[in-house]
Amino acid sequence: MSMARPLPYAFRMRAARKAAIRGLMQGFCSPSAHARAALTILPPEPAPHDARSRPVKEKPQARGRTPTQSSPSLYGASVGEPRTQRYALAVGTSRERIVMEENRVLLVNGSPKGARSDTLKLACAFLEGMGERGAEIEANALDIAPCRGCFACWRDEGRCVQPDDMARILERVAAAELIVWSTPLYCYGVPSACKAILDRLLPLSSPAMRLDERGRTHHRARDGRAARTRHVLVAGCGFPERAGNFDALEFQFRRMFGDDTALVLCTEAPLLSEPEAEPATLPYLAAVRAAGAEYRETGRISETVQRVLDAPMLDPNVYRALASS
Repeated sequence: MSMARPLPYAFRMRAARKAAIRGLMQGFCSPSAHARAALTILPPEPAPHDARSRPVKEKPQARGRTPTQSSPSLYGASVGEPRTQRYALAVGTSRERIVMEENRVLLVNGSPKGARSDTLKLACAFLEGMGERGAEIEANALDIAPCRGCFACWRDEGRCVQPDDMARILERVAAAELIVWSTPLYCYGVPSACKAILDRLLPLSSPAMRLDERGRTHHRARDGRAARTRHVLVAGCGFPERAGNFDALEFQFRRMFGDDTALVLCTEAPLLSEPEAEPATLPYLAAVRAAGAEYRETGRISETVQRVLDAPMLDPNVYRALASS
């Protein structure tokens, strides 16, 4: 008589976790106030195979290659090629509108998990709501050294002395009209590869200083294009509270890129990888798509949608018990 081999410990724990989540979903999501709130603000869902809603992932460039006029750009055309298709994006108010060239949206994936990132699911949902696809830069797949703090870029017209991938990233960042930063919360900040990109943006600024309307001192942008770039921060963390966890990250991005930086800060983000948690996660992702649709039309996220985005998907006590099991 043969005996069945015991299941590996990790597999048994995974099965137990799935069962626990399934039970919690049946007991606590039927439907929740969060789900009802999200469902009242949903835009029409995009077609599931709409290519515009999927980021185009940049292939790492061979080291030592110098970008040329014929090199592929992140926006689906060669540098210098005319872009004929255009769309309108409202900025600030309904009366103030700019025209953004198609595919001038840059998605920076700062997660070491790459395509498996929970936060990337949120960023893709936001772009789906906008009806756009962004050109994806995967920070962890690039050769980007830490900033040396030598300030040589300030003495050499914005050129960094380090011969790595950051030179072409700077070109794309300066040309982008919208950058969506997708990053998990690591030690109340961003992962190291994403932090290297942020630090290496220094060549886009100059030593000259200016005082803003709130009495804060900033360095002036070297390139007028970079000064007009709009930014969206999409971040996820494993805690159930927004306050006290995202504070430093929110401060950093709004201090660097402006107080109008839109925020999608998702608590309980590990639930996004659990199929059994879909009764809680699908309404949240729908709210993120609604935020993207609003941002495309008005250049901001409404207070109604922002309240849904800031709320936890599960009751914090339930989530803590699940995460601790």
